[in-house]
This record gives sequence, structure tokens and C-alpha cells, in this order.
Amino acid sequence: MGFPATKTVKNNFELADDVNPKQVTIINTFFDRLQNYNLEKLEKETDSISFISRNSLFKIPYAIKLSFAIKKKLEITYHINMMELLKSCVIVAIIAAFFSSMSIERFIILFVLLVSGFYVFNVFVIENGLKRTINEVFKKTSFAEKDTTISEQHSWMSDTSRC
Repeated sequence: MGFPATKTVKNNFELADDVNPKQVTIINTFFDRLQNYNLEKLEKETDSISFISRNSLFKIPYAIKLSFAIKKKLEITYHINMMELLKSCVIVAIIAAFFSSMSIERFIILFVLLVSGFYVFNVFVIENGLKRTINEVFKKTSFAEKDTTISEQHSWMSDTSRC
């Protein structure tokens, strides 16, 4: 069983109708907004942004690279380096082996379940945290479509007595 050393996720965003941004403008805007988040080694490159995020379970550092493409929509691709997570899985396995007094067959089953669960759960946490951060950043930019509902519509939608 092998765990991937990198994870790639694509996310598409609808651009506002009156906006026709260039890739450089998008990268600059995202870079400026990401500086307000708890990210290490935030660096802007010609066609991407890279940083280290510890916004995960046990504060494991993940090297992340965001790539931007403008097609019909804004496409942001996240490249998440999982090497630190793989190292953490090995440490978890060593600790489990050190403190276990099971037979080798039971230990192997425990090892597979423990490491797989640890890996999958951490991937879920970092991926969802990254998506949430990128969605927040995008909504704060001028590229996103603005919410056109008026306050009367908001009050009507939040009223539980209406259909």
C-alpha cells in the first residue's frame, strides 16, 4: 500500500461579469490577501504562490503551491506536499510498535489501520482548511461576484414562518 507524496486539487471560481483580470493581477491580489493568514514562507512566483501551512492536525507543516489559470472560470490548483505527513506516519508506527505487546499479525493490522486512518484524516483536515482559506480570500477580492440580495430578501429568507 502506498501513500501519495503529493495531492493535487482543482477548484473553480465564477468571475464577476464586469471583471476581466489577468493572471498576474490575480496572483498579486491573492498574495496580498494571503499575507493576513498564518502562513510561513509565503512567496510569489511568476505563475504561482507557494507557502507552508501548519493549519492542520498536530500542526504538521505542509508545503503548498497554488497555480492559477483563467479559462471560462478562475481555476486554482492546489499542490500539497505530503512528505511531512508521511514522516509523521512513520513516527506514529514506530511509537505504536514500541508500546505494543501484540503478536506480529495483530500489530500489522493495527499498523495498517492506524497509519491509514492518520493519513486520511490529516489529508481531509488540510484539504478542507486550504479550500476554506482560498474561498475566503476569493470572496474578499474584486473578482468575485458580489451578493446582490438586499436586506429585505435576507430577512425573508431567514424567517422560519415563511415557506
